[in-house]
Amino acid sequence: HLALNNDEAALDDFTRVAELMEPGLIREEALVKRGHALYMLGREAEALGVWRGFIEAHPDSPLTPSIRFRLGQYLWNVPDFVKAEDQFLALFKTDPESELAEQALFLAARAARKQQKYTEALDHIKVLIRTYEKSDRMPEARLLQGEVLRDMGKFSGAIVLFEQITKNWPESHLVDSAWGLIGDCQRTLGTGTNGTVRAARFRAARDSFRMVIESPTATPELRLQAKYKMGVVLENQELWDEALDAYKDVVYAFL
Repeated sequence: HLALNNDEAALDDFTRVAELMEPGLIREEALVKRGHALYMLGREAEALGVWRGFIEAHPDSPLTPSIRFRLGQYLWNVPDFVKAEDQFLALFKTDPESELAEQALFLAARAARKQQKYTEALDHIKVLIRTYEKSDRMPEARLLQGEVLRDMGKFSGAIVLFEQITKNWPESHLVDSAWGLIGDCQRTLGTGTNGTVRAARFRAARDSFRMVIESPTATPELRLQAKYKMGVVLENQELWDEALDAYKDVVYAFL
């Protein structure tokens, strides 16, 4: 019934199973899916009540991590980043071996960043890196770590982390984004300075944006962003004709 979107019938079935079965995994699955059926019916408050009640009544169930994660996702989308962070952290702390624990900790860091709790976000990322040092998510964690440092105005430290991605994980899909972020940081560091420092920073920014523009793996959106930002740097350097050409490239490519 649930697969066929017959949600009312599914709700009745799961409710009956939960009432009739003895305590055990089948009854627990029925309770969880009863919440899912309520959610699909648009009865979100009831669904959340079912899931929260399940966590309280069955803290050690193998199904509890997935329910915590689902609650975290719901709270993220509301959005309520404070409570979402709490749910994701609770999942990691109570079930660190769960297949969802690493992703939950990463999302807790993102939720902290959304609240501009930058120190807390960095702490979550440091725990993730220490706990899951061989994870495939490491480039993503480093990118987020760099973005948080950039948010804090620590542009040089952010550049170091973005450069790690380009050097240590050259095949990652995040390399193009890392080059673009390096360019952003270099341009910011060059703004407001004078002489050779300004020239060096702007040159580094242009080189970084060029890496994105010439990358065969960069998305059209990233390339357009890099071309536009290249134009901004050229304008900062008062290279008016070259800046105009860069902006034209963006406009014509977009059209």
